[in-house]
Amino acid sequence: MDQGPYESVPEPERLWKRMLAIIAAGYAIDGLLLTLFAFAGVIPIWDPAAYVATGIASCALFFALIASGFSARFADSNMTLAQLGLAVLVQLTWMILVPVASMYHVTILFVIFGFASLRLRPLEALGAWTAVAVLLGMIFMLVPQAVTIPHETAYVRMLVGATICLALGKCTMLGLYSSRLRVMVGRRFEATKASLQVVESRNVAVATSLHEGLGQELTGISLLLTALGARLRREGHPGAEDVSQATEHVCAAIQTSRALADSIRPAPSQFSDVTTGTIEEIRPQPYARSPANHPRQRDRRHRSHT
Repeated sequence: MDQGPYESVPEPERLWKRMLAIIAAGYAIDGLLLTLFAFAGVIPIWDPAAYVATGIASCALFFALIASGFSARFADSNMTLAQLGLAVLVQLTWMILVPVASMYHVTILFVIFGFASLRLRPLEALGAWTAVAVLLGMIFMLVPQAVTIPHETAYVRMLVGATICLALGKCTMLGLYSSRLRVMVGRRFEATKASLQVVESRNVAVATSLHEGLGQELTGISLLLTALGARLRREGHPGAEDVSQATEHVCAAIQTSRALADSIRPAPSQFSDVTTGTIEEIRPQPYARSPANHPRQRDRRHRSHT
């Protein structure tokens, strides 16, 4: 089934599932490289398995919270700030537990903040950066081994180089993913703009029909009734008052049709640039009935005539 301009735009559910899958895959890749460090005797043998298990568990936790609808009660249904906090906590904890591999976890912090910055507000990002900077400073002061880089053998130095290359690769993929998101958002924007332009053209057509079609017909009927009422009054016919009341109702219908046409006809600049306002701002407002044409006012005039 052809979805038109929305064909390549992922739904929000697919998007957050994809993000969690990428994060889980990142933990698995980190586990493989940490395993090589463990075989080289740099870190304990239990470290890679425990690290990957903790990362996968955190992804499963947020998957359950989002899939169950629990996160929908928050402004950010993806719980970006909470995911950032937990991911940073995992890295800082491992820097304390296995300080000799702190360099590896520091490189992962760059990737974590890169992912989170795709959705964080500026103040949230600034607050998170400040908190992590303080915590890193405390770890580096209290755990001297955390500022060292393993370099005992050529194999270990090669693994360190692979760690840096892996971090660069992750940052590159993050940049490409961000560019793709911008393209998808741009396509959705263009599709929304096109839809609004279609609505605009339909509103203009309906407003024109009301004003120039129905309005003109009612105006013609009003003129005929006015002439008929004047003739009946000259002849002293008792039905002159009924014709006069019918004329007032037709005039009220003319005013109502004009007000309705004005309410659904968009202003010239409403849809020229969708970025100038929100959907609520450009939504046609209900037409206002003129006080003079209110049914109570017409009844009062009718009683005054009688």
